[in-house]
Amino acid sequence: MRALDLARGSLGLVEVLAPAAVLRAVGTDPAEPDSLVVLRVLGARHLLQAVITTARPTSGTRRAGVAVDAAHAASMLALATVSRSHRRAALCSATTAAALAAGGLLAPKGPLVSRASATGARPRRTAARRRARSAPRP
Repeated sequence: MRALDLARGSLGLVEVLAPAAVLRAVGTDPAEPDSLVVLRVLGARHLLQAVITTARPTSGTRRAGVAVDAAHAASMLALATVSRSHRRAALCSATTAAALAAGGLLAPKGPLVSRASATGARPRRTAARRRARSAPRP
């Protein structure tokens, strides 16, 4: 599991389990029921994305995650421009989404674990490796 997936999953878990605390931390009234629902949905999306990118750590899932995070950041910037009452929370959410998108862009390319080691299969020996092992030692 990559650190980015762990951070995303942790964020999602906090957003789902303690949305009122998150809203208070960003200066939004947690008594507004719509805000609690929106934050729980966002948290569920973060959890789902962390599960998907952990289960299938491919460049395609990484690119899709970056696109979703970038779209989320853009939508939160738009909300911040039109809603004074949600501006601070929207800017916090936009910043978090932009950071997660940047993390996805800067993440190492390809899976961190080879498919063979993920399934428990032994990796095949390459021809060069076999020659090196069978070569006489001085």
